[in-house]
Amino acid sequence: MEPLLHNGDIVFSKKTTTFNVGDIVIAKHPFQNKEIIKQIAKITGEKIELRGLNNDESEDSRVYGSVAKKDVLRIVVAKK
Repeated sequence: MEPLLHNGDIVFSKKTTTFNVGDIVIAKHPFQNKEIIKQIAKITGEKIELRGLNNDESEDSRVYGSVAKKDVLRIVVAKK
């Protein structure tokens, strides 16, 4: 599957505290000092399971586990 986003793409995002399965979000990586863009696969209480859109190439919650809801920073609303 072709990735939804590529290096150099511009994304537009907004802050929110309401998330839905299927949303594309910007979150803090749980173990590295960087931000990641992933899709919400599952929400359980204060934990969110993230999936990459390119399953064969993505490092996501299948590798590093669920992330805390507080570490989801923004929701992507458009890309250019």
